[in-house]
Amino acid sequence: MKKQTLFSAILIVLSLSLFAQTPYAFKYQAVVRKNGVLLNSQPITVQANILRDGQTVYSESHNTTTNEFGLFSINIGMGHDPDGDFSTINWGDSSYTLKIKVDDNDEFPESPILAVPIALWAKNSGDWTNIGDTSLTTLKKVGVGTSDVLGTFQVVSPQETTDLVVGGSEPGNTYVRISTTSPDGGAGEIQSVEAAGGAYGAFYLNPKGGRVGVRTDGAEPTAAFTVRGDFSLMNSGDPNFSGGKVLHIDTMSSFAPQTGAMGFRMMAAYPHAGGWHSGPGVDVLGYNGDIWIGTDWDGNPLGNVGIGTRFPQAKLDVSGTTRTKILEITGGDVAEARHPAMGYTIEPGMVVVFDENEPGKIRTTTKPYDRKAAGVVSGKGKYFAGVCLLEGELKKGALPVAQIGTVEVYAVGPVEVGDLLTTSAVPGHAMAANDPYQCLGTVIGKATSSLKSGETGVVEMQIEKH
Repeated sequence: MKKQTLFSAILIVLSLSLFAQTPYAFKYQAVVRKNGVLLNSQPITVQANILRDGQTVYSESHNTTTNEFGLFSINIGMGHDPDGDFSTINWGDSSYTLKIKVDDNDEFPESPILAVPIALWAKNSGDWTNIGDTSLTTLKKVGVGTSDVLGTFQVVSPQETTDLVVGGSEPGNTYVRISTTSPDGGAGEIQSVEAAGGAYGAFYLNPKGGRVGVRTDGAEPTAAFTVRGDFSLMNSGDPNFSGGKVLHIDTMSSFAPQTGAMGFRMMAAYPHAGGWHSGPGVDVLGYNGDIWIGTDWDGNPLGNVGIGTRFPQAKLDVSGTTRTKILEITGGDVAEARHPAMGYTIEPGMVVVFDENEPGKIRTTTKPYDRKAAGVVSGKGKYFAGVCLLEGELKKGALPVAQIGTVEVYAVGPVEVGDLLTTSAVPGHAMAANDPYQCLGTVIGKATSSLKSGETGVVEMQIEKH
């Protein structure tokens, strides 16, 4: 009598899986009963046959064992003694059925092979073509972890960060990781990584040529690296930059609003508990061919400019030789720094002479026609020293004594325009040099404005020493 084996299939096709170095396969599970009793924990031989239009296109065998519930599970496509090529089956071309035999005794009715999610997607979205290990499909959307696909290909990990890796993971390999830092409100990262030890590898943008644009809004980059907006350069070290510095470069779109204006700002920034503090920097602004350095758009000074020095002490401080074809000095005179003698208070515009007791130092004049006349201290009124020899001495208390140019000087009248001026008995004041026999060696300049007789005040004087 023929052995009766009742065979109940409970699940056909859980998933299509691609195993390393193996063809595609799908999982098949079923429960076996014999005379109504579960055939549990028993070895069995399963023959799987795939048919198309009633004709067998592929078959294979499996030796397996049922579990305590009479359930067995096989991967169809990975059996032994195959007849046919499983990898060449065109699943999207037609409907296929599956026929199962157990222990070469009973052959059960054909069952349709149900489409699994990936297979069903492939069927609905376009035909797949296998070329060796490569699968090509018509241009549709592919989503991993999402059915609401943005673009052509999207990978989503809803509960954690998402990583897309390109490259090998064996020691010595380098791969590129494209990732998000968190599902909501995170940032995007692109990082080149050496697989062994997690070290970072080099990362190249257009290494063979081509321009790179950042925030260009679709416009063609105009240089090898084009940035629309500002950017910062951070130092290495602490990944949180808790003690670092930032070089911030701004294209000045908000600082140079006038039409035709251009400019950029470079400034250092330092971290603090509430954010970042802006440090010293350089503004370079331009408008209608002019370039401004060290000032904001309204002309307000922002600091000193140093060349060859880290600590500029003037609007332009050059440590070294300066060369120019034309030098325009907008101050009134050229001066030389001289220190005052002890006990004397000297103001700009006063006439000074060399002190007898402290060589090289100056004091206010106290007598007429004094051959020790040194000149007039610069800085009174609208005239000031455009150039000062030994300027560094000014910070030590020296005063600029005019040598060339025009100054305003204290004087006693009468003084007429064109009069030669010399020292007087009034401390710090000049007077008209009317005695030609005493003028030699005492003249300090020529008056270019006048003062009435008996008056004391200020006159303009062109410096002339003879």
